Amino acid sequence: MPSEGQECIFYKLTAAGYRCVLMGPEDWRALSERYMQRCKSGGAGCPVLSALEGKLASNSCGFGRGSSNGLLHKE
Repeated sequence: MPSEGQECIFYKLTAAGYRCVLMGPEDWRALSERYMQRCKSGGAGCPVLSALEGKLASNSCGFGRGSSNGLLHKE
């Protein structure tokens, strides 16, 4: 995981303001205080990001094993 102080790649500016794009705006409003430290430390320890990585690893999202889906990579 990225080092402390580097923001998670899924913490982005949206029409609803800065938020985790893996969550809807309503969920973010309810949980942002709980998750903000994780967003500011590159996503380290984030259960939402861990769940996504688990799904990708188990191929439950339809991506082929070993294929580069680009979802978890910076542009």
